[in-house]
Amino acid sequence: MKGLFSSKREKSDGKVPKYNLAEAENQKLYQDFREAISAAEEKIQSADTKENLENILLPRVGETSAKELLSNYNNPDGGNANTNNKLFGRSELAKVIGYCDFAKDCLGRKLPIEVEVRKEQWKAYGLIKLQDSPIESILEEDLLVWVHDDEWAQNRFFNSSSKEFGLCGQRLGQSKFVSLWPSKKESSPFQSKNQALDGLGLRGYAAFDKPGKLFVVHVRTQSLAKQKSLNPSFLMVPLLYMEGHAEPDAQAPDRWTTADNFQEGTIPGYTQGLQSELVMKTFKLDAKNVQDLNSQGVFCTQLE
Repeated sequence: MKGLFSSKREKSDGKVPKYNLAEAENQKLYQDFREAISAAEEKIQSADTKENLENILLPRVGETSAKELLSNYNNPDGGNANTNNKLFGRSELAKVIGYCDFAKDCLGRKLPIEVEVRKEQWKAYGLIKLQDSPIESILEEDLLVWVHDDEWAQNRFFNSSSKEFGLCGQRLGQSKFVSLWPSKKESSPFQSKNQALDGLGLRGYAAFDKPGKLFVVHVRTQSLAKQKSLNPSFLMVPLLYMEGHAEPDAQAPDRWTTADNFQEGTIPGYTQGLQSELVMKTFKLDAKNVQDLNSQGVFCTQLE
């Protein structure tokens, strides 16, 4: 996990990893980001061939990412077979190009910025490395935080006889949205369900903002830094998040759209609540009981 975590609160360049943004700061950055996207849309519009579009992408994302993005690009003017099942359209490609220019001009990041395309059944992602995002790094002393409902939490963090016990995230090897949170002395980063919903930007999401219990999981990043089975790509920042659609009873999606509420009014790396937003690749810890999980830096708290 070398290179992903920082041991100091303040980095050598004087910057502190940003786990949240102030409203005024986000407004300024978001305006710059939108202007970069608008300029990218004009570039795409004027690119009348695949070669010209590739020439726009290459200096920004590199050869591997450019090929991966274009192979999943639904060109509205034709030129791709089975266009309805391509992951990305013009708006997604413009967001990638716009982000690269925004990151270079406004955040001081170096090009190219690699974009990993990840497709998982009915979900798909365009992911960038942490150091290419506004967050830039994670402190070893802090927390990764996410939520589960009652059933999922019980099987993963309380019922040691479950086959899923010790599973951190969604399904093994697949993606799970998480947030970063500064370490606190309290047993949980949140003291109430409402505080968690607001803090993690989950207010209004039917899966979590509903009557009943909510379980908050937090993992100490210092523990993750010691996990030899994990590599830096297990934790990335979402630039694109797509949902698949199809007719009822279909086994696979035949069209894709950007997920509702994703990064509306915010720059990549943050939720609508202006808290950090990352994608973690689900992993499993070898644990015999709850105390064993706790000793490995993993905790689950019930909130009402």
